[in-house]
Amino acid sequence: MLAFAVEEAGARRLGLSRDVRERLLALIDRREQQALGFALDIKDLPPSEIKKRLAPFVAESERQGLALLTVEQRSTLQQMQIAYRGMESLADPDMARVLELT
Repeated sequence: MLAFAVEEAGARRLGLSRDVRERLLALIDRREQQALGFALDIKDLPPSEIKKRLAPFVAESERQGLALLTVEQRSTLQQMQIAYRGMESLADPDMARVLELT
């Protein structure tokens, strides 16, 4: 999700300051470096297990990045993600909760 925020168009749509965008880029770089070793440890696992093991890491990365955004920017970023993923995003349990889907 953070990739949308740091792309030129996304940063403009979110109204990110230069400082926040640089902090997000630094966070993404740091987390990608941390993920390299982790990826080597899980590379031989079945795809479903890889997804399961990566989920907490991805969630923590997004939590750290979203903490740098305002509430309005977070909402806009979620809208951008829904637009990108389309109807598939409605199957995501977190998105369903946000949208109050049953």
